[in-house]
Formats: sequence, structure tokens, C-alpha cells
Amino acid sequence: MGPFVVIIMSGTVAFESLFLGEAASEKIGYMPNRAYQIQSGLANAAMTVTAILVYVLDWGRFIGVVMLLFFVFSAGNHIATGIRAGNTKTINLMRPVMVLFLVGLLFPHLINAVKR
Repeated sequence: MGPFVVIIMSGTVAFESLFLGEAASEKIGYMPNRAYQIQSGLANAAMTVTAILVYVLDWGRFIGVVMLLFFVFSAGNHIATGIRAGNTKTINLMRPVMVLFLVGLLFPHLINAVKR
């Protein structure tokens, strides 16, 4: 399950960063910075490609941890911009909520994987 969640989540973030950058920034309430968005998109694309390799080559079960940590750190950034910059756009504040949901959904699977 881990690689598929990473492929879906990181893959869509990579696509958004690389191809929909300015519109995505405006929607979230961030200033557009294409150089940073491209770098962030490439990092998410790297996670996606790694997840595919992990699945195809059967390299392990823990690729989802990298993605979850990225999204937890990203949620912290969204909270910080909400507080520091007053960015109260719904889409900005939804990242922490959705990350809590995703962690809650995947945490039991990670615990089971560690027990194996």
C-alpha cells in the first residue's frame, strides 16, 4: 500500500508544482516562486520514481515514511504561514487537516509493517 499512496500523493504534488505552479500558488495564497516550485516538484517526482522502483524491485516497505514526513513538515509550514503571514485561505489550512487524516489512515499499516 505504501508505494501506491506515495505515487498518488507525491505524484500529484509534483505535477502541480511543475505544471500548475503559478495557479497553485495563487490558490494557496503563496507568492509564486517558479525556481522553488520546480525544485519542490522535482523532489516530489524523485519520491514518486523511488516509490515505483521500491515496488517493482521489491526493495522494502518503508517508502511511505519519507512521504509522510514530507507532508508533516509541509503541514507545519502551512500552519506557520497561516500564523505569520495571516494566510487563512481554506486550501492553505486544509493541508494540516488532511495530513492528520493521512497519518491516521497510514499509521496502523506502518506499525504492522514494523512488526514483520
